[in-house]
Amino acid sequence: MKSTIDVINQSVRYLAGVGGDPAIPPALEVEGLGADDLVAFQAQLDTTQTLHTTRTDLEGQMVVALKDRDQARTAARNYLKYFRRRVRAAGKHNPLLLDRLPVKGTLPTALAKLTILMRNTLEIALSEEIAPLLDDEGYSQARLEQGQTRLSDLETRQSAYLQAKAAKEQATADLNQAIRVLSRWNGRGTEAARAAFRDNPQQLEALGIQV
Repeated sequence: MKSTIDVINQSVRYLAGVGGDPAIPPALEVEGLGADDLVAFQAQLDTTQTLHTTRTDLEGQMVVALKDRDQARTAARNYLKYFRRRVRAAGKHNPLLLDRLPVKGTLPTALAKLTILMRNTLEIALSEEIAPLLDDEGYSQARLEQGQTRLSDLETRQSAYLQAKAAKEQATADLNQAIRVLSRWNGRGTEAARAAFRDNPQQLEALGIQV
């Protein structure tokens, strides 16, 4: 199976050869590939090249969005690890903190579970019951709000990544469909050229067709 670039390059060479020799189009028309067909062939090539460029750009945007998301996840995870360590230490003389805050066990690795845990933890930590106790232990409101900022950043970057991923997947589907259509045009072009120039291997080679 030919790659996307191979299919596009095949079309580029074929149509360049057709356009470079005025004797070729009439010969192809005799074999069923007329002027309107060549126009449609060129239009499909242009569309496919545009879709390929779009898909490449979106793929790059998705990679950047994923990197940003992962950096935000690391920052959020580090915040939560430090917070949990502080609460466990404070819980030795203030057990209510250990009873109320979910600081036991290991941190989940799955992003969705980590996000839920952090949201629930901060919600409890900022409550009227727990926030004053944390403040007494040196964990101020400002530091809790810093955690909210980390969480918000993570959720924003995750949303941006998912949007970039969806856009890239749609662009890939559009490109794959365009490549299928362009491949059919390549097939028609090759068939007509082989019939028109069966006794002229040099002409076939000029169109990128193996003899």
